[in-house]
Amino acid sequence: RRTDWGKDLKAVALASRKSTCILPKVANLGSAVRVNAACLDLQKKKPDAASDAPSASKQAKSTNGCPYMDEDKRLDLRDSVLAEVTDIEDVVSRGRASGACPYYASRSAVRPAQLVTLPYTSLVHKGTREALGVSLKGNIVVIDEAHNLIEAINNVHSATLTESAAAMLTSLFADYLERFGTRL
Repeated sequence: RRTDWGKDLKAVALASRKSTCILPKVANLGSAVRVNAACLDLQKKKPDAASDAPSASKQAKSTNGCPYMDEDKRLDLRDSVLAEVTDIEDVVSRGRASGACPYYASRSAVRPAQLVTLPYTSLVHKGTREALGVSLKGNIVVIDEAHNLIEAINNVHSATLTESAAAMLTSLFADYLERFGTRL
């Protein structure tokens, strides 16, 4: 922001729904899994005039149950994000002020952006990168705090299985084999 070239740079900071959601009933759910699920569920619903959004009764362009999904407002927020270098907190604050979803406005700014900042997990997981529209080909990748990169890769590409879950899976698989083993 404070450099001469910063005023001409189109940059976007990406973050999770948990970090950017401005709908109180979703943002206050706590875990990222619950916030993601609630956000996706809202997108499947029809608009609801009794929503938490300040301008919920004027959401003619919202195509789903989230009052912050108005297309014109999201595009305006995207353009605002690209007009000057902002951080995640700035995007969330502008989203609140404009009544637009910061998460989806930021995602729509990826393609026209010259600089994209994102969490390690979004960078190292191919499916997430593709969903965000982030391509590594022909781009320069700068890793801040690179000493944490190996741990991030391990976390993204591994799973923890408790002993009790393994025992349950073994039991379920044995039941399945007993019931359907002759059909295999």
